[in-house]
Amino acid sequence: MLTVHFGPEDLGRTRVAAAPDPIGETLFSLQVLHSKSAHAPFRHWRVRARELLAAMPDAPLVRLLLPLCTAAGLLGAIGRGQDVEHAALMLTGMSPATAHLVLREHRPPPSLLRALGDGDSAPLERMAQAMRDYHAHAVQAHWSTVAARVDLDRAVRARTLLNAGLDGLMATLSPDLDWRHPVLGIEGGADREVHLSGNGLVLLPVVFGPPVPLLVVDTGRAPVLLYPVDRGPDWLLCGPRPAVARGGRSLTHLLGRTRATLLLLAREGASTGELARLAAISESSASEHVSVLRAAGLLSTSRRGRTSLHGLTPIGAALLRANPTAPAHFGPDRKVAQAESGPGQGRR
Repeated sequence: MLTVHFGPEDLGRTRVAAAPDPIGETLFSLQVLHSKSAHAPFRHWRVRARELLAAMPDAPLVRLLLPLCTAAGLLGAIGRGQDVEHAALMLTGMSPATAHLVLREHRPPPSLLRALGDGDSAPLERMAQAMRDYHAHAVQAHWSTVAARVDLDRAVRARTLLNAGLDGLMATLSPDLDWRHPVLGIEGGADREVHLSGNGLVLLPVVFGPPVPLLVVDTGRAPVLLYPVDRGPDWLLCGPRPAVARGGRSLTHLLGRTRATLLLLAREGASTGELARLAAISESSASEHVSVLRAAGLLSTSRRGRTSLHGLTPIGAALLRANPTAPAHFGPDRKVAQAESGPGQGRR
């Protein structure tokens, strides 16, 4: 087991990354794309990605990116705020001899292998461009959905931190983590010890990442702990964000006051009970409305134990931006209020 030791300063410097990591999501999506086992959460994405990649001029090179990226040491760049252009530049900075050694076991095009063997760096430029094109077609096209899942996970972690402190946060990140203050054990990792030495730890939620947490250590900087976000099998069906025309009806006319209210209340993430309390409706009614909004692709749900936290999908966020008119006040539709208060009680 890999054990991570926290000192007093490390506890105060541990934080959740503010946004998804482009390099990490791109590298791990390459693993998903070429994996022989089609995991349910990624089945739709794989179909779409392969359709989009078929139009790329250097699509056959995409399968060679993962071994080349691993050799370039790009894992160390994950969680450091770098974009995919940085990854492409790292590829072009490799020596042709190193690339030849790495790729010769992966059946590259013979012409590409010969050029690398002759010391020609042009194939590395092609590989770097294939990386840019792959990211644009297969990852960036779904970035709003990826960001929405990460935002919802951050809301879950923030809520846990407020209610249960850092111990509660660390203990609930993943079932493959064993938190015994102040030591974190990572199941399946190599038998080694890592001392944070005052640098703290960056917690990075990933959508395309491995099914178990992964620790990335870079000398002199805070290590990055990657952990998978909660994904349902239909996570991709809520995106990417479509264009929503402005100037349409207000949310109240479009959805009804209750659902418009619930959509507004879910902007920062909220549980079913909180939505019911703030909207002044019963919890069963809130649950029913949330189910309708989720089926319409406007809300997504992250489940942790007995609690379900609801947040906006990219479509839901776009709808709020395009229809900024809020309900006049929080509260249920008149018909809903009458149904819940009993016959005759909702009338004045």
